[in-house]
Amino acid sequence: MRLSYHLVSLTLIAALSGSLTACGGEDDPQTKPSPRTTTSTNAPSPSNDSSEAGGPPSGWEDKFTRGQLNSYNAALRRWEQYTKLSNEIYRKGKNTPKARKTLREYSLFWQRDVATLARDFDKGGVRIEVPEEPLWTYAKSVKPTYVVIVQCTDYSNIKYTKNGDVLDNKPKHLITPFVVRMGKVEGEDWKFERGALKDKTSCVA
Repeated sequence: MRLSYHLVSLTLIAALSGSLTACGGEDDPQTKPSPRTTTSTNAPSPSNDSSEAGGPPSGWEDKFTRGQLNSYNAALRRWEQYTKLSNEIYRKGKNTPKARKTLREYSLFWQRDVATLARDFDKGGVRIEVPEEPLWTYAKSVKPTYVVIVQCTDYSNIKYTKNGDVLDNKPKHLITPFVVRMGKVEGEDWKFERGALKDKTSCVA
């Protein structure tokens, strides 16, 4: 099953805490509104070699001004806060006033995420019991109204369930990039906009 963020995937859906989708353009990750809903019985064996974690491209900061790096760091902090809070939301899977308030605070499309929470988690029985683990990040693009973050993410230990049954939903590469787009509107802080799982290669490729 694929989350609309981070993993919601979040990291969710995202979740996202966060949104997981098929591979798209890195500067324009696309989102699907619903989480993963199917299990796989014939998926290829995932690769989890720790050497796949790699590291950020050398000198990536040199491509940006100090002001742009400040924007990136601010957007990254908000993404990390959102990931932590949304992981807890999707672990519990309840459409509560507190959960809705958090999604509204951190997501540009919070109505979409509330609908996903209500339909697939609260009513559908989906839970993210063990979320993915972020390893490192760097900025792909920094504009006044959006920041694109590439996050190398470890999916080795993720555990999603549906009504208590474990879902087989790990990506082909267990250590693989997740691209996050954080958006900003005037007078507000950075908020999660959308994300995309980049599973064609591992983070080091």
